Amino acid sequence: MQLVRPLVQTVADLGSTARNLSRMRAVAAVLVRHGLGGLVRDVPGVEVDPDAPVRTTPERVVAAIVELGPTFVKLGQVLSTRPDLLPPEYITALEKLQDDVDTLPFAAIEEVLAEELGEHWREAFARFDEAPLATASIAQVHTARLSEERGGDEVVVKVQRPGILAKVEADLQILRFLAGRAVREWPELEAADPEGLLREFARTMGNELAFRKEADNMRRFRRNQADTDWVVVPETFDELVTDRVLCMTRLQGVPIRRAREQGHDMRLVGERYLHVVFEMLLVHGFFHGDLHPGNVLVLEGDRLGLIDFGMVGTMTDKMRAQVVAMMFALQKGDSRTIARVLHDIAIKDERVDFRALEQATVEVIDTYFPPGTQLSDIEMSAFSVELVRRSASLGARVPTPYMMVLKALVTAEGLAKSLLQEVDVIAAATPFFATVAAERMAPERLQQEGLYALLTLSSLVDRLPVTLSQLLDDLDAQRVKVGVIAHEHPEQQARLDRRLSRAITAAFGVAALLAGAVAPGEPVLLGLSAATLALWLLAVGAAALSLRR
Repeated sequence: MQLVRPLVQTVADLGSTARNLSRMRAVAAVLVRHGLGGLVRDVPGVEVDPDAPVRTTPERVVAAIVELGPTFVKLGQVLSTRPDLLPPEYITALEKLQDDVDTLPFAAIEEVLAEELGEHWREAFARFDEAPLATASIAQVHTARLSEERGGDEVVVKVQRPGILAKVEADLQILRFLAGRAVREWPELEAADPEGLLREFARTMGNELAFRKEADNMRRFRRNQADTDWVVVPETFDELVTDRVLCMTRLQGVPIRRAREQGHDMRLVGERYLHVVFEMLLVHGFFHGDLHPGNVLVLEGDRLGLIDFGMVGTMTDKMRAQVVAMMFALQKGDSRTIARVLHDIAIKDERVDFRALEQATVEVIDTYFPPGTQLSDIEMSAFSVELVRRSASLGARVPTPYMMVLKALVTAEGLAKSLLQEVDVIAAATPFFATVAAERMAPERLQQEGLYALLTLSSLVDRLPVTLSQLLDDLDAQRVKVGVIAHEHPEQQARLDRRLSRAITAAFGVAALLAGAVAPGEPVLLGLSAATLALWLLAVGAAALSLRR
């Protein structure tokens, strides 16, 4: 049985990438060139020195990512927000990744518009500007004006690049293959859960590629901000929205990084920006996941225009309460409470030493928040990043939803301190923290939570007699058994997987070469002649016998 798992895994790995083998070879060539050949060992048609050491640097990793294209660039941008997974020098290098791509010829854009909106799509517009307003890896944006019958609004039309969905799906499949190989090549990576990270990344990419979903996000944000006249979210035109086309009103303003030179009141702009950020996080619990300077416009009257709602996040009541508890604990220098909250929210693959986590928390607080320091004086983003990194090093990884919240806070603080020096981030956040804390302690809320706890406990008490009776019956009938599972050392298992992978690949190669040599009338099974199938089985058997020695 020890041979079954690697055999099945190797066959599955090869099968999952077979449909994209040419792309896999192109990716493999780039990885080999940049010192990551160990990830693509045994890929058909790829030559990798089995004894070659891994020789790479942050700069070479970034160069490889840029060469590999949009999906990998997006992944690099996501990883740049995960200090719990990567060393600081890699985070710094990945932060420089830009979503720069070539402009598509308008004929390609026109083809998508015809497929999505119909052959007579131009009738919906009085004007459609063929020169793009902006280009990105997923879509190209054009300005236009609707026809008089549709209201004559000035709009922007976001058009998905042709073939991008298939390309992203192929790259995601290859990334899953690489993640599995990375864990088997370097077992210590398993603690970082790369496959789980890729599942979350695939979900994010799926949302960014679904323009109907983005339109839904925009509508939800508009409802949340309905009572705030100085926050503007573009309106969408449902009859001109599909999975690959998104038409919305054009916001007439300047990017926030240029607002100062245009004479806007930057104190007011800053206060409004931070108000929006903390209201999204701590009041609505539905927030823009990428509110960097390029996605914030300043309109006439110092109003804020928000764009690009492909990446969003949510905060539950529990998450909000935990964030607020940590902030109040930080004000009081209460390292135990901070450590306890971290321990509660963390993904723990094994038992975590709470005392070690508490000690690490003390050390981080002493570094960034020494006695006598005001909360407004510390770098909250640097403090949070270091706390998350130290927690992960002790086996307590912060889940992805919390990392999205951290990213939003870090982005807001970075934008405020670089462009909005007139405002204080902590001072802007404090009223919201106080509001959440007051809501949690309100008598009505405590009464509701107490009632819920009693109902939950009542349900548990009702089930307890039946559960105990079933357990006693199982014990009496000797249906409860205790066994011992022996685990091989990860390095030993990884070596076994690699050896068997090479053997199975060779066996497939032999079968593939002989597959065409089927004599007329010769019996065929699974597309192979009986002789070919026999040779393949002998090759697999020989590999298995060699590995048992």
